[in-house]
Amino acid sequence: KEAWLDHKRECKCLQNVKPNFPPDSVRLAGRIVFKLLRQSACLSERLYSFSDLQSNAEQLSEEMKEGLRHLAHTLQLYLRAEIQDASHLPPAIDFFQIFTKVSIKM
Repeated sequence: KEAWLDHKRECKCLQNVKPNFPPDSVRLAGRIVFKLLRQSACLSERLYSFSDLQSNAEQLSEEMKEGLRHLAHTLQLYLRAEIQDASHLPPAIDFFQIFTKVSIKM
């Protein structure tokens, strides 16, 4: 029941893109976006926020960055059913930066 708000949004996005389901990393990033949107709506005390996480962008190769840009674009298409225009998102939500924060340098 606690996850229903996010799950409902995820289902809508999955229905919108089927049969071209996105990779798990895009679905994970989508869940992060939904949580960030919910957190920005309610100001609760928390020890850390997603924005506190360190980006690994400067350590990534150009090839890896290009791959993450592709994932960020895929995320934008995936979320289109719930978020029609990414410019309506709070400035702190950057799709590319989400992937640089959850990716590790290999």
